Amino acid sequence: MPLWFELCAKLGTELGSTSSDALRLAEEYQAFFGPQSMHDSLKTAINDQAFQPGALHEDLLRLPWSEVLTTNWDTLLERAAAKVPERVYGVVRKQEDLASARSPRIVKLHGTIVLDNHLVFTQEDYRTYPARYAAFVNYARQVFIENELCLLGFSGEDPNFLAWAGWVRDHLAGHARRIYLVGALGLNAAKRKYLESINIAPIDLSTLVADYDDPELAHREAAKLFLQALLDLKPKAESAWSPAYLNHPVKQNQHIEAFLQEQNYKWFEDSLATLQADRNTYPGWLVLPARLQDRVLEQTNFHAFSARTLRRLPDQLRARLIYERVWRSGLTHDLLDTEFSELLLETVLDEQSPLSKRERLEGAVLLLKNQRWADDGSDSWKGVEGFITSNAKHWADAANELAYYRAIRARDAFDYEELQAQYGHISIDEPWWKLRKASLSVELGAFEEANLLVAQAYRELLVLHQQSRRSLFLLSRLAWAHWLYHVLGLGEQWIPFPSLYRDHRCDPGTMLEDMKTSIDDALDQQRKEHAVVPSFVPGSYRDGSSSVSFSSGAHPLVVTTGVLDTVGIPLRWQQTNLFVRQADKLVELEGVAGLYSFSLAVRGASIETADIIKKSFSRLRVARFEYAQVERLVDQCLRAIDYWKARTVERAALGTRAGLAYLRIFIEILARISVRLPAERSRQLFVLATQLCQQPALQHLWLKDALQHLLRYSLESVPEHDHASLLQQALEVPLPHEIDLSANSGWPNPVIEKPGVRLANPVIDRRIAHIIQSVSAESRDCSQALVRLLPLLDADYLTYAERDRLLQQLWGSDPANPILQGANQLFAHALLKLPSHQPEALKSQLSAKLFDASPQGLFEDALLEDLINSVGAATADIKPSAEQAQRYFELMTCWRPKSQSQLEMAFTFGGEQRKAALISKALGLVVVPHLEGLPNETMFAQLDLFYREVQAPGVLVGLIYFADADPVATLVEKTLRLTLQHQDPKFVTYAAYAVREWRARADSPITRRLVNLLVMIFGAQRLDALSEIIESLRTIHERGQLSSEETGLVIDTLPVVFDSTRYDSSDDVGHAAVTISIVRAKCVQLARSLIANRNDACAELDRIVAEAKQDPLPEVRFA
Repeated sequence: MPLWFELCAKLGTELGSTSSDALRLAEEYQAFFGPQSMHDSLKTAINDQAFQPGALHEDLLRLPWSEVLTTNWDTLLERAAAKVPERVYGVVRKQEDLASARSPRIVKLHGTIVLDNHLVFTQEDYRTYPARYAAFVNYARQVFIENELCLLGFSGEDPNFLAWAGWVRDHLAGHARRIYLVGALGLNAAKRKYLESINIAPIDLSTLVADYDDPELAHREAAKLFLQALLDLKPKAESAWSPAYLNHPVKQNQHIEAFLQEQNYKWFEDSLATLQADRNTYPGWLVLPARLQDRVLEQTNFHAFSARTLRRLPDQLRARLIYERVWRSGLTHDLLDTEFSELLLETVLDEQSPLSKRERLEGAVLLLKNQRWADDGSDSWKGVEGFITSNAKHWADAANELAYYRAIRARDAFDYEELQAQYGHISIDEPWWKLRKASLSVELGAFEEANLLVAQAYRELLVLHQQSRRSLFLLSRLAWAHWLYHVLGLGEQWIPFPSLYRDHRCDPGTMLEDMKTSIDDALDQQRKEHAVVPSFVPGSYRDGSSSVSFSSGAHPLVVTTGVLDTVGIPLRWQQTNLFVRQADKLVELEGVAGLYSFSLAVRGASIETADIIKKSFSRLRVARFEYAQVERLVDQCLRAIDYWKARTVERAALGTRAGLAYLRIFIEILARISVRLPAERSRQLFVLATQLCQQPALQHLWLKDALQHLLRYSLESVPEHDHASLLQQALEVPLPHEIDLSANSGWPNPVIEKPGVRLANPVIDRRIAHIIQSVSAESRDCSQALVRLLPLLDADYLTYAERDRLLQQLWGSDPANPILQGANQLFAHALLKLPSHQPEALKSQLSAKLFDASPQGLFEDALLEDLINSVGAATADIKPSAEQAQRYFELMTCWRPKSQSQLEMAFTFGGEQRKAALISKALGLVVVPHLEGLPNETMFAQLDLFYREVQAPGVLVGLIYFADADPVATLVEKTLRLTLQHQDPKFVTYAAYAVREWRARADSPITRRLVNLLVMIFGAQRLDALSEIIESLRTIHERGQLSSEETGLVIDTLPVVFDSTRYDSSDDVGHAAVTISIVRAKCVQLARSLIANRNDACAELDRIVAEAKQDPLPEVRFA
C-alpha cells in the first residue's frame, strides 16, 4: 500500500511537476485531468482488495479505544475489526452514520476508496471541509476535548487535525488533553519543541529500531513495540481477580514437619503474604463466582494450615493465618473442621490475641454460622454470642450479623416468635441489609413490607452505584437487588439487566444457574453411585454402590444455603418460586436430613401437597427419622401452629388469610409424623385437631385436608381399644352445614368405629342430639352426620329415644311413605343399618336400585361402587337374584373400553381404565358368585374373553366359579399360574385372592397345586405384590389347608421377607415403597397366626412379633 510521499511522487510524475506540496499537486492534477481521472488514478494506486489486514491491525483494535479515527482511504481497519470478536466496532463512513453507530467506532474522516467517489485530498477539499462535513468536525472536536489522543502511523501534519487541535487549545487553553504522537520519529530538538508547543507529546521510538535501515520496517516495528507495551501495561480488571496458587512443598507433610522442627517459618510467611495480597485485591463481590470456589478453598484446605500445624507457629503468624482462613471460609461457605473450630474459638475469646477486635468479630460470626451445621450444643458457643454483643461497636455489621444468625436459626427451627423478635433487631442503614431483612419478612408472611424493602434497596444501590461506578462492591449488590426487583415484578416496566453484571462476573442469573448445575450434578452422581449398570459382556455389570467416589468442595446444601442467606433470597416469595425446584432436589441428596430437610420443605412448600413435603415426609422417611428428631419436630410444629393460629385470628378481622398457608403445611407435617408417636401423645394431637376444627377463623377449605390427615393419622397411632376415650372430641367437630359448607366440601368428619359402652356424659348426649337434629328427610346434605352416627348404631351406643328420633328425622313421620333423600349419598349396605319404618320395603327399594339398573345406568361409577361395597361387603345383607346376576353378566361382559387420549383420561380421573377396573371387580365379587348354578362353558368363554381383551384383573375371582370340572378347571389353573407371576402387582393380588377362595370352595389336586405355588413364590423378590400373597397364606393356614411341609417352608421364609422390609434398606419411590409397611404388617399377622397354631416355640417368629411392637409405624405396631 503506497505511503503519502509515494503517492505524491506518482502524481508529480504524471504532471511533470517537482512540487512536494501534496495538496497543491492533488489540486493541479484534478484541475488538469478532471475529478474522475484523479479518482481512477487513486483507486489504481491504492488497490485495497489486494492487501489483507495483518496482526498489527488486530492488536491495535484489541485495545480498549473509545474511538478510532482514521484519515486512510483503505478498509484494512474495518476488515481487521471483524476478526476481533471481543471488541465490537461500529463503522462510520458517512456523517449520517454517527447517529446510529455505537462506540467504539471506526470513523472514516476522509472517505473510503472502494465506496466513495469523492475523497478528501485536494486543497479545495480541506478548505471546504468544515462546511461540507460539519458533523465530522464537531464530532472530532468533541473527541479531542474528552479524550487523550494517540496518533499512530500519522505525521500530525494533516491540516484538519491541526485545525481541530488548535480549536481545542483556543477554547480550553491549559486544560486541553494531551495528544501523543507515536512512532520512529527521529525528531530533532527543534521539531520536538514545536510539537510540544502545540500540545503534542511525541513518543519517539527511533532509538529502539535504529538497526532497521528501511524506514517502513522501522515504523512497523515501532508500532508493534508500542502496541505490545500497551498490552503489557494494560491494568488488570478488578473482576479478573483470581486467587494465586501457593508454592506448596513438593513432599508436603515431610517438608512442613521439617520446617516446624527447624523453626523455619519462611514458607509460612511467604504463603501469608500471598494470601493477604489476594484478600486485599478482592473486588468485593457479594457472592464469590462459582468458578473461583475451588481455587479459594485450595489455598487453605490442606495439611499445612490444619489446626495441629497452626498451633506450632508463633502467635502473630498463627493469628494472621487463622484470619486468612476465616475470610476465605466466609466467602466459600466452607464448613470448619472440629479442630480448627476449637482453635478459632480460643483465638476469638483470647483478649491477648494479635488479631484486631473486628477480625475477631468476623471469626466469631463465622463460628456461629458454622455452628448451625454442627451437632454440638454446648454452652461454650454462648460465649461467642456474648463476645459479639459486648464488642459490637468495633464492627458496624456485628450486631446485625448476630441478629441475622439468630433469626436464621429461629426460622429453621420454626420459632416464629423468636424470628419476629430478631427481625426487629436488624437495622437497615445499608441497602444490602434491606434485602436480607426482606427475606425474613417473607418468612413472617409480611410480603408487602418485604416488597417495599427490596424496592428501597434497589433504588438506594442505583444511586450509590451512580456515585461510584468503579466499585464492584456496590455493583455486585446492585445486581442482586436488580434481580430480585425484576423477578418479583416490582417495577412498572421491565428494566433489562446490563451486560455490566456479566462482564464483571456478578450476574445473579449466571451464579444461580451455576448453583443449580452443582445440585443437579451432585444428584446425578449420587444416582450413578447407587445404580447397577450392565456392561457390554453378557452377565457382567458394574455395581455403583460398591464403588468409591471423591468429591471436592462443600456440600451443595451448605453452599446454596450460604449464598441465599448472604444475599437474602427465600426459596419462594408468595407464589413466585425462586429456588423451590432445586430445594426439591436438595432433599434427595444424602446428608440432607433432619433440621435441614425440614426447613427446606416448609420454606419451599406453598401447599401441603407440594412435592417437597411428600418427599421430605414420605411414610418411609418418617419411619427412618430418629425418634429424638420426631419429638423435636413435633414441639416445633406445635409452636409454629400456635403462632400462625394467633396471627390468623388477628388477621381474619382484616380480611386476610396469610396465616392459613403456613398452618396447612405445619398441620400436614404434624399429621405425618404423628404416626411415630406413642399412644398418649397421639391422643393429644387428635384432641388438638378437633379443637382446631372448632375455631371459626380456621374453618377454611385450605385447612380441610391437613386437618383430616391429622385426625386420621393421629387416631391410627392410638390402639383401637382406646378410641372410645376420644368419642366426645370426635363428635364435637362441626359438621359441614354447621359452618356453612356443603356436604361434599371435604370438611373433616372423624368417625370412631368402636365407641365402647355408653356412660353418663351430658356433653355427648347434647352433641348426639344435635347431630340427629341435623338429619332431615328433606335434606340432601346429611350424609356426613349419618356417617358419624352409623358406628354408634352398630355398637348399640344410641339410646332407644335417640334411635326413634333418628328414625323420625331420617324417614319422616309417615311410615307408609318413607322419604329416601337424606341418605342418598350412602351405600346401600349402610342404609340398611339405619332404623326404618319398613325394613323389608327399604331393602326391596335398594335392591331395585342396585340390580335393576338400565343398561346405561349400570355403567355409572357410583352404581358400580355401590354394588361392590354393598354386595361384596362381608356383612352384606342384600344380593341379586340369579336372573338379575345373569342380566348384569351379559351386559358387563359385552362392555369394552373406548379409546381415550392421555388428556381425556386425565380429565375423567382415569376414564375408561377406571371403569374397566370397577366392572371387572363387580363381575368377580358380585355378579358371578350369585349366578347360582347358571355358569356354563359358554359363559366361561364369555368371561375369559372379557378378561383377555379388557385386561382387568378383578374378573380372575369370577373364573373360579366356572372351574368345578375339566376342561375349564385346567384352563383356570393355567391362567392363575401365569397371573401369579405377572409384572403388574394388581394382577398378582387378585390371582392370590382367587387361589385362596378357590381352595376354600374345593379341595382338589389343582387347588392344592396352586396353594403350593403360592408358598413357593412367597419371598422377598416381589415386595410390591406380596401383601395379598401373605394374607392368602395366613387365611389358608388358619383354615387348616396348608400341609406341614408347606407350613415349614413359610416359617423358614417369613423372617427373610420380614427382614427385607426394613425401612432403611428401601428406596423412597416405586411400588415397593408403597407397600413395604403393609407387607411388614402382614408378616407380623402371619407370624402371630403361625405361633398360635404351634405347640413349640419358634425364636424367629417370636423375634418378628417382638420387633413389631417397637416398629416406627402403627400399622405394624398394631398388626
